[in-house]
Amino acid sequence: MRLRNNFLHGVVYTLFILLFAACSSDPQALIVQDWRLDKANMREAVEASWEEIETEETEEKTEERLNTLMEMMSETQLVFDTLGNYRFVSMGHSEAGKWKMDEEGTQLTFYPKNKRKYQLAIEKLDDDKLVIKSNHPDFPLFTFKKVEKKGS
Repeated sequence: MRLRNNFLHGVVYTLFILLFAACSSDPQALIVQDWRLDKANMREAVEASWEEIETEETEEKTEERLNTLMEMMSETQLVFDTLGNYRFVSMGHSEAGKWKMDEEGTQLTFYPKNKRKYQLAIEKLDDDKLVIKSNHPDFPLFTFKKVEKKGS
């Protein structure tokens, strides 16, 4: 009897692990959370794009502008919920609306309130990182990190 119970517990445990793994790899489920811009990654991207631009600014002035931009972008956040709502907040600008993801998990379509829809490609999505391909020529990729909930 004990052997049978241990076997059943083992089977149930294995099924639970397989179900959890299958659910966590679903892009629709992975994206539903709060994301914050990865400042270190963004700083590297900005520095790289600025290196390509010749300027007469001093290195100190360029560093000052970069720090100001990073401070302005430090609170950039993107939130997706299970009901298909999203909220984007950056540099004092806020946008809200509906979102949809294609079946492959590679394309996001945003339907902002009172604006035209737009699409962005997903470069990478996992448990704690979201990389979105941007239409902005200076910042081709935006990397977001999962916001850790307090008490988790």
